[in-house]
Amino acid sequence: MGDNVLENLPSNVNAEVAVLGCLVKDPSLIPVAAAEVKPQAFYSPAYRLIFQTLVELDRAGESDIDPMVLAAHLRSDGHYEKVNGNKSIPEIILSVPKSSEAAFRTDLDTVIRNWQSRSIWDLCNRSKAESLKSDPVEVAKSIDTSLTQILDVGKPSQSKSWREATLELVKTIEKRHEAGGQLPGLSTGMSDIDSLLNGLQPEYIILAARPSTGKTSLAAQWAEHLATNKIPVGIISLETTAERLVQRAISHTAKIPADVLEYGKFNAGGEASFNKFMVAAGKMAEWPIWVNDMPGLKLSEIDVQVRQWVQEHDIKCLFVDYLQLAESDFPCENETRETTLKSIFFKNIVSRYGIPLICLAQLNRGPETQKRRPRPSDLRSSGSIEQDADVIAFLHKVENDEDDDEDDDEYDPDSKEVDFIVAKGRNCGVGETRLVFKQNITAFQQKTF
Repeated sequence: MGDNVLENLPSNVNAEVAVLGCLVKDPSLIPVAAAEVKPQAFYSPAYRLIFQTLVELDRAGESDIDPMVLAAHLRSDGHYEKVNGNKSIPEIILSVPKSSEAAFRTDLDTVIRNWQSRSIWDLCNRSKAESLKSDPVEVAKSIDTSLTQILDVGKPSQSKSWREATLELVKTIEKRHEAGGQLPGLSTGMSDIDSLLNGLQPEYIILAARPSTGKTSLAAQWAEHLATNKIPVGIISLETTAERLVQRAISHTAKIPADVLEYGKFNAGGEASFNKFMVAAGKMAEWPIWVNDMPGLKLSEIDVQVRQWVQEHDIKCLFVDYLQLAESDFPCENETRETTLKSIFFKNIVSRYGIPLICLAQLNRGPETQKRRPRPSDLRSSGSIEQDADVIAFLHKVENDEDDDEDDDEYDPDSKEVDFIVAKGRNCGVGETRLVFKQNITAFQQKTF
């Protein structure tokens, strides 16, 4: 790397000096800075040495850190001359006025951002050479991992005191009280389900069922309800195309039978029916929903996509359809182990971005063959799903006697009753409610008794 290039890379000497000066004047800030940056974050080699020495003194339990102690430690390590002898340390201390914690935070953020820019520049240069001699997929994975590590620098620690946790809870409860008992999470648009789940909260939520029970339709309805309320949503659709999701949405929103849209046969409703379709399509085009319908996405690719949606569109909820179709980046000895890796990955997505993740999943044949209601152990190759998930909910078809149904004046051959069962709720308890699935418009409604 040439000297001219080095001189043009982002740096801010004043910010670096301000940070070091604050650390010497207020040593209680040293562990704060050490938790977020390494010495390499400082552009000046001399300032790297000073920062490293301050961190070593703090970790050694030195209670009285001042310019004289710092200088003595640098001498003992043979670094004193490398930081410009008698001038650097006094100049650093004297040049920094007593500042607030907010000013220190601003200067430290500046140091971090400049280091991130330099690190990305260096990563791009190394990747250019690497791309010519290595597998492009592996190079891309390496770049993504390195970028994540670079951009994670400076993020606040997840560690917090009991006092901090208590104060955060007080603020949360105060907001709920001021909202007059408002739903804690995002609404699904179905009051009975909202009551069971307390809304969609930042949790790892499993929605499981046997094939053709309607789990994709129900999850899509939730996503559409959020979008109509201007809440951005991301959908990883590994089984259903984006166009098909839109078609289903138009069907149940505009009350146009699915077969009419499938074949474009608007004859029965005439021009009015087609106009209804166009009006619905026009409204949906403005919904803040983003879909990736590429089949066979690997976990690393899903990670990149979700991060992009969060950064560019600020999505507030994520849907994955469905868990067993996502692919691990590495071979696993068996399907159960692979499912465990996927489950842990999706659990981490919730922790990282603080948004609800509704992950659809398939059930094995147990409920069908044994003529019973589903339970968590019925999750196909369940791995650690039962342990990882905050909520496990099932859709279960209600088996009615068709002869009795046909005698009912309100019998509708296009409607099937389905139980929505919450079998596990880390923060919401368990329970169930009955839904009606309108098959001709692929829509769920709450059962009225």
